[in-house]
Amino acid sequence: MNRKLNQTLFAGMTAFLAYGAFGAVASADVTVGQPTVTTVWNATADDPARVRGTGQDAYLRKTDEEQSNEMSVAAFSGTRGIFVEMRSSSIMVNNTLTAPNFRMQGACAPIELKLSAAGAVEAQKLPGERFLTNSRGNEYRQFNHPEVEKLTDATATQPALFAVFYNAQLNSNDTKKYMMVVDQNCQTVPVTGGQNGQAAPTANNPGVVVIAKNNDDCSMNQDGKSGTMLDRGTDQRQYVHWAGCNGNGNDDGWVNSIGITVNRDANGAATSVAVKKYGDVSVAKQEERSRGLCSAVKSDPNLVFCTYNQGNNQPQREGTWAAAIDMTPNQAPKIVWTKQIEGRKQLDLGGGKTARTYSSRIMHAPVLDAQLQPTDSFILRTGDLQGNNTNNRKGGKYLTMMVGLAEGINRNAPPTVTMTNVQSQIAGTDGTHLIMAPVVLGANATPGALLLQGTHTGASGQSATARLMTVVDGKVQIEARTIGTGTPYDRHLYSNYLGNNPGNQGRGFGKAFAMVNPLYGQGGNKDKVLLITATNGKDASQPESMYKQSSYLSVTPVVSDATASGQSGNGGGAGGAGQGGGATDGDTSVGGCSTGSGSTGLASLLLLGLVAIRRRRR
Repeated sequence: MNRKLNQTLFAGMTAFLAYGAFGAVASADVTVGQPTVTTVWNATADDPARVRGTGQDAYLRKTDEEQSNEMSVAAFSGTRGIFVEMRSSSIMVNNTLTAPNFRMQGACAPIELKLSAAGAVEAQKLPGERFLTNSRGNEYRQFNHPEVEKLTDATATQPALFAVFYNAQLNSNDTKKYMMVVDQNCQTVPVTGGQNGQAAPTANNPGVVVIAKNNDDCSMNQDGKSGTMLDRGTDQRQYVHWAGCNGNGNDDGWVNSIGITVNRDANGAATSVAVKKYGDVSVAKQEERSRGLCSAVKSDPNLVFCTYNQGNNQPQREGTWAAAIDMTPNQAPKIVWTKQIEGRKQLDLGGGKTARTYSSRIMHAPVLDAQLQPTDSFILRTGDLQGNNTNNRKGGKYLTMMVGLAEGINRNAPPTVTMTNVQSQIAGTDGTHLIMAPVVLGANATPGALLLQGTHTGASGQSATARLMTVVDGKVQIEARTIGTGTPYDRHLYSNYLGNNPGNQGRGFGKAFAMVNPLYGQGGNKDKVLLITATNGKDASQPESMYKQSSYLSVTPVVSDATASGQSGNGGGAGGAGQGGGATDGDTSVGGCSTGSGSTGLASLLLLGLVAIRRRRR
């Protein structure tokens, strides 16, 4: 089936699934502005994917370890920031188009937020893009699943610093998690320390190991994010994160804690960064797809709230869980309490039919205050999955979308959480490979979260969509409105076909986060809070399957002084990259390794019969 047929099928399916009536939904003010879109990198012709056929009639061919352009992330300090991704296509280094060595490396581009002529905030790529790594790993896994966290802000004379985390198999068959430091110009700062001094940094791999386990691949985490960076004083930070380590060793899900110290010279320039591992603690004793995340608790600076899945099967059968972890600096983390949120269920499907399900893919997002700081409450999301691993197949579909609110997290006792099925209100949004991020929305800065969803088809000319949840009067509400980022988001196709074990596994991640607008009040700009999304997807100018994904950064105003234009909720969908992105009162995105619709069984036509393997690579 060629890409045109894939997209035609996808569009028809989404239209059908979105046709059904929605349940009652909230009507909080979630008016947001029109996104501005920056293409950071296009795919390049010197890095073609293998195809069958010619031209636009060609279709993508599965190719083991081919690699592609995936998993974009970004972070900012004021107006300056960096954009990072795992990349197989060329970039412009010192005015020369340069390909990465050994199929794929980590790429970095300096970016800056500026005002357009119309007064809208947009991102611009600055000179200085480069490859961060030049190493060779097992199965060409040199730089997988990157994350970026701000370390220090810029000063009048010194650039901001960012921690870049990534997974790699450099000197063994096990995946380890590394950390390097780069400034806002994508220049590396020497890093020392790490876990037992393993894998001393080199010019080709300037990172130190922060977690590694014997004969286990680390680190599995929630799509898009794994942990939290904590301020411990001037040039002192602590990073606490989830690391699911699966393979042939302990198969545990760990919470890992490291201390980070920035060393400076007399002029204030950063000369090195010291990383000290405080330790880790096994929280999930049964790890297969734990997908954990740890977040700060506002009222207790030495406590984090974590969520994760548990079980040694695919899908995991031991439920979705939450935990409170003590992470006092200079000490190994300690479990304070754990609590199961959801477990196995026997769902009544009507007509005398039932289904046995497993609670899966728990995700959380902190409820933010007006300053975008986390509070002691967290929005939770899980799904009841009807598995399909018969004959060693991967797949299934979600029959519910459960949401709830965990309030007042503390050391004394786990919270009481009531989970509610909102599948009928959010039909068309499945539970697979979503990016969940905390936001505030509308003129009143209503706290909530978004669920960013891409497509399985490469998403050429098709905007990623985000479904919105708000917290009003202590309850999670589903908003009818869906917003578009204006950028394509391929969550599966190229990563699945061109990664390891093609056709069996592989997914692309995106990044979404809210930030205070550093340009508010300048040039008449009235946007107080911005939503930033980083995604990879097929560019409309490169429809042929031989071209891999391009890389995008989208900026959407989500809190403004005046009613924003562009995404008022009356439009009929979102445009592709460079076409803005409207909003719609009905979601039109389906698909996924586990796909579901609350009102129809038609989504099962999209189920993927993919072979599951015991040991996977991250």
